[in-house]
Amino acid sequence: MNRLSLLIPLALLAPVPACIAPAGSLPSRCQAIEVDPTRELVVTDADVVGDPAFGFARVMGAILGPDADAGARRWVDAWATMPGETTIAAELIATWAAGGTGGLDLERAPFDLIAVANRVDLATLAAGRAGEIRFVYGLVATGTRRPLTVNVEIQLPPTRTPSEWANTWHALGSLTGDDLRSGVESLVGDVLAQTLRGQVRTQDARGAAPVLLEFDINGGASLAPSPLFNQAASDVAPVDLASFVLAHQDQVLADAEELPETMLAMSGEAIPRHLALPGVSPDLTAAFANTTCTGCHTSEPTVDGAFHISPLRRGQDALSGFLVGVNGAPGELSRRAEVLRGLLCQTAAGSSL
Repeated sequence: MNRLSLLIPLALLAPVPACIAPAGSLPSRCQAIEVDPTRELVVTDADVVGDPAFGFARVMGAILGPDADAGARRWVDAWATMPGETTIAAELIATWAAGGTGGLDLERAPFDLIAVANRVDLATLAAGRAGEIRFVYGLVATGTRRPLTVNVEIQLPPTRTPSEWANTWHALGSLTGDDLRSGVESLVGDVLAQTLRGQVRTQDARGAAPVLLEFDINGGASLAPSPLFNQAASDVAPVDLASFVLAHQDQVLADAEELPETMLAMSGEAIPRHLALPGVSPDLTAAFANTTCTGCHTSEPTVDGAFHISPLRRGQDALSGFLVGVNGAPGELSRRAEVLRGLLCQTAAGSSL
């Protein structure tokens, strides 16, 4: 770790799981940096999200490689094998199938972009990670918005440091109209030109209970189902889960624990805040539940059921209370802005702010 990285509180450099991690205290010169969340953190501007440069065809095409249409069909077929998703293939293919090719024409994909999100706050300098850029798409079938999102989460490439990526995002804060769209397009182009890593997460609330899934992005390989981060499988014995939580209680309270892969679920199943974990206090149990995928999407203030960015809305109205805050209290975007300021301060160290 270099000297400049010490300007950021160590808590802000840790991986951030599902929900809010506590923000640190920054020097006054860093606090003075103005961050516009609508341009620098979650972009929902209609001109931006309506631009084909950020559409499903371009982004998923970059992920799936030269035979993208066939890759899309393999992805949907794999998606349909997952628990709770037996109807997804029929609903998608009914309006998406590419005539006679066996693939799915990405140009006809029934997904509209809702938001482009800056997750540079996920940077972990010691591991060489620079954070992520996320594209949130909503399903639109036969002209109707449906309660299903596809979140494409791509690691920001190591061609720039986290602080340099932070400056790239921060530069968007002074732009409007065509300039904002061009700025986002330049950033996205720089990312898509690299070998892509990350994950595609789907959230399907068409049924009685939301289904959460994850598929690995691995440099042009097929999108393969993978375990959900920190989501315990339903067949994990409560005593085993309790033992893990007790052995890692400091990390749990800091939102920094990572369940071993042997305990992870392949699909999201609701984990209540008040689990019955033998010997674990209610507060510690609730803290653990909050770090899971389903815990974040059931215990935090959501919008339209279980979403933090709703596929049923557009613009800033699509954002949940968890993100923007409720009743005057700061939301998750306030924490992300704090991290962004800290990263910007690395570049600004030695200059007057």
